[in-house]
Amino acid sequence: MLILIIVNKVVFKKLSEGGVMNVDIDEFLKVCIDCIIKCQQCSMFSLDRYETESCSRISDECAKICSLTSYFISHDKENYLKLLPICISICNLTSDECEKFDYDFTDDCSIACLKMAIFCRKILSNNNDIQENKSLIIN
Repeated sequence: MLILIIVNKVVFKKLSEGGVMNVDIDEFLKVCIDCIIKCQQCSMFSLDRYETESCSRISDECAKICSLTSYFISHDKENYLKLLPICISICNLTSDECEKFDYDFTDDCSIACLKMAIFCRKILSNNNDIQENKSLIIN
């Protein structure tokens, strides 16, 4: 995992320097990894409780989509934009589901998912601004 993070950081830095994104890679990795870990913990702890079974499934899915989003952002500077809205949606759904329960692990997961959704929106927004500026220059 550490090797992936280092490689992702180098590639992401190149994308940011190239003007594709205007985000802090360290902050992105922190938010993303925190969300993945909190979702995995929620999924695991929720398995032991019948009432949180739905939370277990969606938090597992959220961990996977956040991991995939991180991978695409780090390796594919064009197609990651297609994945960001899906990541935002799954993170929001997971946060909403976790808020239904009163456990520390569901609260932690909900907060981490909201932070990830906000960060993904920021990346998407920054990229949309860049695309709009490019189209103004071309036109």
